[in-house]
Amino acid sequence: YMLHDAIIQLENGLFPTYVGQSLFAPNGLLEIVAPYYLLLGQLLNTLSFGELNPLLVQHLTIFASALSAALITYLVIRNIAPLLRWQAVFLAFTYISSPGVMSLIFHMDMYFSFMAVPFVPVVFYGLARIYQKDDALAYVITGAALSLVWMSHAPIALWTSMLSFVFCLSLILLTKTN
Repeated sequence: YMLHDAIIQLENGLFPTYVGQSLFAPNGLLEIVAPYYLLLGQLLNTLSFGELNPLLVQHLTIFASALSAALITYLVIRNIAPLLRWQAVFLAFTYISSPGVMSLIFHMDMYFSFMAVPFVPVVFYGLARIYQKDDALAYVITGAALSLVWMSHAPIALWTSMLSFVFCLSLILLTKTN
């Protein structure tokens, strides 16, 4: 219902969608906290010229998120370990097809949670790059990926941010002691 409302509001000239009009979001809270799902749905609806029904657009958001998560995970693993080409394919497929990830869309329709799946590996890649190279690009990658996770799903972003904080704090403490 929320995605359908967002598509209707976009077609009526309301963008970005912050007015929750559905039965499940009367105050617009989820749109404000995690707008990426609705924005992706609106983008896919616009790319299809409004010809698809909202249920099909919802399934396309899942497909686009799963496909981009597999591709991003493959690229992240290849950047960390360039010689592990086939292992990267296997690990990317394992990541996207793991029960913990796939159950997000099957259990209580947690589409907002599934939207964060492509961006979490990028956060961990940024942290690995901070450890390996400690360049400015590593911090930009980590920050940008964390902001995308926050746009996708706040609880997942909270634990990802806490892990990033603990990682960076431990790096600071270890370099000060050495």
